[in-house]
Amino acid sequence: MSGNAPKSIRSEESFDNNGIIVLKESTVTSIDYNNKSVSIDGKEPLSYDKLLIANGVKNRIPNIEGLNSVSYYTLRNKQDYSNIN
Repeated sequence: MSGNAPKSIRSEESFDNNGIIVLKESTVTSIDYNNKSVSIDGKEPLSYDKLLIANGVKNRIPNIEGLNSVSYYTLRNKQDYSNIN
């Protein structure tokens, strides 16, 4: 990492201490909003209380079936993080 890399909002230890699972470079194949479950290519399905989909450097709303029927936020920076919390 270069010295100019952005700092993480939270440390890996903070994620672990708060029961947050971070999956990098994973492909979500479906989301069951009613049962709060995510199917991931090549992995066991995961259940969730709150779901964050980080899909790259630029904020874009993915074309996910049913997304328009649930509440969601985009997250790009610490101010967005503060607004969500």
